[in-house]
Amino acid sequence: MQANAKRNYLTYVHAIIMFVIMFGVGTLPTFGQVTPLGMKILGVFLGTMYGWIFIDLLWPSLIGLVVLGLTEYTTIGEAFASALSTATGIQVIITCLFASALEKIGATEVLSNWILTREPLRKNPWLLIVTLFLTIVIGTVFGAGIALVFMIWSLAIKAAEQCGYSIKDPLIAFIMTGAVIMCFAASCIIPFRGAALMYLSFYIPVGGEIEYAPFIIFSAVYVICLIAAFLFVAKFVMKIDVANFTLPDAEVDRLKSLKATKQQKIGCGIMITYFVVMMSSAFLPKGWAFTQMVKTMGLLGVTTVALMLLALVKDDDGKQIVKLAACHGSVPWDVVWLICATTPLANAMESAEGGLMATVSAAVTPVLAGMSPTLFLIAVVIVLGVLTQFTHNLVLGAMFIPFLTPILLEMGGNGPLLFMFCLIILNCAYVTPAASMQSAMIHGHELIGRKAAYTWGLITLVASWLILIVIGIPLGNILW
Repeated sequence: MQANAKRNYLTYVHAIIMFVIMFGVGTLPTFGQVTPLGMKILGVFLGTMYGWIFIDLLWPSLIGLVVLGLTEYTTIGEAFASALSTATGIQVIITCLFASALEKIGATEVLSNWILTREPLRKNPWLLIVTLFLTIVIGTVFGAGIALVFMIWSLAIKAAEQCGYSIKDPLIAFIMTGAVIMCFAASCIIPFRGAALMYLSFYIPVGGEIEYAPFIIFSAVYVICLIAAFLFVAKFVMKIDVANFTLPDAEVDRLKSLKATKQQKIGCGIMITYFVVMMSSAFLPKGWAFTQMVKTMGLLGVTTVALMLLALVKDDDGKQIVKLAACHGSVPWDVVWLICATTPLANAMESAEGGLMATVSAAVTPVLAGMSPTLFLIAVVIVLGVLTQFTHNLVLGAMFIPFLTPILLEMGGNGPLLFMFCLIILNCAYVTPAASMQSAMIHGHELIGRKAAYTWGLITLVASWLILIVIGIPLGNILW
């Protein structure tokens, strides 16, 4: 009881501090090019981040939108409208519903049992984990990344429980965090899709086109090195116990003897068809009507259709197996609201009338201007790696890629390599909850926990620094 009372007291203290930051920073003197409005926006951003770190993810997100609406930048209604128009938040909801529906119909259980009974994966639990990570990477390359993340989450939890692990075991947090990180790292492999395409739109006007082959090679090498770094840290530094992440022979025999029900087979068929359809646009001719339809529907459209098909399946008694209303309980609403809240907050931080990004730019320019090209690249990757933990990664990309590229090119430096550095390090935004959508997914899940979220976020950042500096610089100078 005393411990609970102390926690309640600390929550109230943190809430007071959060509101002091939100409203107090706006009363402080301006600096640099920051305007009085910029100070108010900065206060809302810092206060909301404080709430995310020390209190909760859901209600500080909502309060942050309310307080942002009290500034001259926007209204409360417009702040919420901007938040709810975030496509990524909707994608998280729909893909979570899909993963939950697959679990309710039994498709996840069938897949989990099949993976756990494969002989090579049974003999080496680390090989099983690598297989899960590579599945995420390959699926992301072909356009099914986020949906696969939620499937791997369900699969990892199910498999760990079958192997006797507690749901709070560090192994589960490691696999779940790794699934998200490998997904968004792999999103940088294909230059004409996803995050890479958005960031290229900032680079091409000032740096020109980048050839696809070296782009893919560089990104793929980074992802492979990141997986290796993750496994090394997990095994030798964190010393995560995976010895029991396999099943005894008797349990394997029992699982092999289980026969999938008709409904489970239908669920597996829908799941397999879903991923084939999602990946089809990568290898089917672009002129086909089917390919164009899949591209038009996108992740949201295809997932929604698959969800509808699962909802139509009934058991032998004619009862609906998947009730979509029940699936909503699996949606991490705190994560959804965190993702939604970051959009208007990031837009406010980037706004010209606030002057915040202009001030950051003015502070960074003289530091970078007098460096050699190699030192310039190292400084950029470190500075942006830190900044992206506190400012939305896409905002920093829009600000710094077109700003830094001409400076490096004037030095005679490697423009494509600078872009790859920016692309990769800005997507390593995992340390704080506000850093990015992917960070929100990690920090918002109760089975991962705050300690594991901060730990693996920092590990990812440091590992990425080392990979880019030690391997990326010589590899980039060979490729370009």
